[in-house]
Amino acid sequence: MKVVTTLEGQPPADLLFVAVKSYQTEGAVRSALPVIGERTWILSTQNGIGNVDRIRKVVDTERIITGIIYSSI
Repeated sequence: MKVVTTLEGQPPADLLFVAVKSYQTEGAVRSALPVIGERTWILSTQNGIGNVDRIRKVVDTERIITGIIYSSI
């Protein structure tokens, strides 16, 4: 694993793992744009529904995998 302080100049990622609050989804994906390439898969494991739509506002791709997490107490 490589740790960096900026994504600029980094090669495209194989996988982008999105695990933020729903309202942060667009911003998180937008900030990762420098490493999202044509072959990058985006994996969203977030609470609730609608996150794939939020991701698609930023990137036009069919390479999105989603898992919806619900909590019940």
